[in-house]
Amino acid sequence: MDSSEVLQPALRVALAWHPGETRAALQAVLELDAQLARIVAQAREGVLAQMRLAWWRERLSQPEGARLTGNPLLASLETRLAGAQTELAALVDGWEELLGEAPLPETAIDAFADGRADALAAIARCARVEPAGAELARRAARRWALADFAFRTSDERERAAALALARATPPPGRLPRQVRGIAVLGALADRAIDRHEPVLAGRIAPLIALRVGMTGR
Repeated sequence: MDSSEVLQPALRVALAWHPGETRAALQAVLELDAQLARIVAQAREGVLAQMRLAWWRERLSQPEGARLTGNPLLASLETRLAGAQTELAALVDGWEELLGEAPLPETAIDAFADGRADALAAIARCARVEPAGAELARRAARRWALADFAFRTSDERERAAALALARATPPPGRLPRQVRGIAVLGALADRAIDRHEPVLAGRIAPLIALRVGMTGR
């Protein structure tokens, strides 16, 4: 099985439209995100989940060449995202925020979204996107992170908080071609936030992904 098949459908769509030069880097970040999501989703004891997250944080914070080469995902991250230790560790920190008791405070949801956004924005740097374009990519990633969380949580208070934070994050507009996959996620998030429904829900969402994937807007 292709490792990309473990990703959510919306992420596979975004990956398919992302330029080939940094597609492997985006896939590595998304697979790390999925791995961390599983740790949190399967957590029965917060301490054990924190220990597993700490293992990833420690490995990702190490300098290039010092990580465990026997782990394919770590090897891919080291190869594809050199110098992104801070952003990848921030992703772990973001997922750890979700280990608290429900309803999670808005600050935890905000930090979670920031961690996800920082990690995805690292793709822009890999693609040599100008700082202004990288900030637009981060904004799109943050809106997607919040929309994705909003429609996966079963707590209505958490959903309301996430959507409020998403609406407070301005839509980025058109993103550079080098981060087209993130642009697709941002566009799907925009629709989810506006229509108050899950990302990629309905028959129109795939058409939006197709349009943005082909034209960038």
